Amino acid sequence: MCVDQGIRNALLREYEVRDENVGFVVENIVGMHLYTAARRAGMTLFYVRNNGEVDFAIKGKSMVLVEVKYRNKIDPGEIRKLQDSMQAAECNRAYIVTKDDRRTLKSGKATIQMIPALLFCLSIADTIAMGDPMDTD
Repeated sequence: MCVDQGIRNALLREYEVRDENVGFVVENIVGMHLYTAARRAGMTLFYVRNNGEVDFAIKGKSMVLVEVKYRNKIDPGEIRKLQDSMQAAECNRAYIVTKDDRRTLKSGKATIQMIPALLFCLSIADTIAMGDPMDTD
């Protein structure tokens, strides 16, 4: 995560947002929103690495995982990887931050909510850090 996108762009000599790098830019924005929300709530933001890597995890009364996939279509394999990570981390709630897909997937106690990046940054990041009211653990 890079606090200043301008410094990152100058170092990499990437001066415009293109299809090739927009996912990284959005992941960085989501990460900064989560980091700020977690700090305000006295929590820690980290990532999970087991069979795969999850972009962000935040721990309060329970753990919530956040994967950023800024695209129109989410591959079923990516969803399975996130479900595997949820199981390994004993986590029942996760978010996939998307371009514009909004739906909820449930499997047993596990819930994955797909939500557009703008909505996530405006509301969900703070909700997670303050204790996700949708978390039924």
